[in-house]
Amino acid sequence: MFASDGSVWGHYYVTCYTDAANGGGPCTGNPTGWAGGGGGTSYATPIWAGIQALVNEKKGAKQGNPAPTLYTLAGKQYGATGDPACYANLGDKIGAKCVFLDVTTDSDVSECVKGSPDCYAPSGKYGVLSTSKTVNQPAYNAHTGYNFPTGLGSVNVANLLANWP
Repeated sequence: MFASDGSVWGHYYVTCYTDAANGGGPCTGNPTGWAGGGGGTSYATPIWAGIQALVNEKKGAKQGNPAPTLYTLAGKQYGATGDPACYANLGDKIGAKCVFLDVTTDSDVSECVKGSPDCYAPSGKYGVLSTSKTVNQPAYNAHTGYNFPTGLGSVNVANLLANWP
C-alpha cells in the first residue's frame, strides 16, 4: 500500500470529507482541491483490512494470517526470475492473470531533512535517504519478485480473490 502522508512531496491518498462544519468541503471536480488526505499505516492498514474482508467473504470464513498465502501466491507467480507479463510499468498491458503487479524499478527513496543522518540533499531543505551524503545511493533497489522497497508489489484484488486457495 502507498504509505506517504504528503508531508514533503505532496503524494497522499485523497479523502472526500464533506462535513463543512469541521473543515470539509465539496467533493466535486479535481480531487486535488478536496478537503483531507493522508497516508502511512493509518491509511494502508484499513485498505488492506478491506481487501482481507473481501477474501473472508468470498471464502465464507475468516482466513487467519494471510501472509503465508500471499507469499505462496507470489512465489507461484514470480518463480525464480519474475514474470515479465506482471511488471507494474506495463500499465494497461499487464497480464490478465497477475495477482501482484511487480514493481521492478526505482528504490527505497524516502525524504529526509538536510543535515540529518544518511541524507543526500544537494539543495533545499529536503533530500533523500542515501548511503552517501555526496551522491544519491539508495540502500535498496527494486528488482523482480519480492524486494525491500516494494515488497510483493501492488495487488490486483480481483485476481487475488480468484486465486485464493
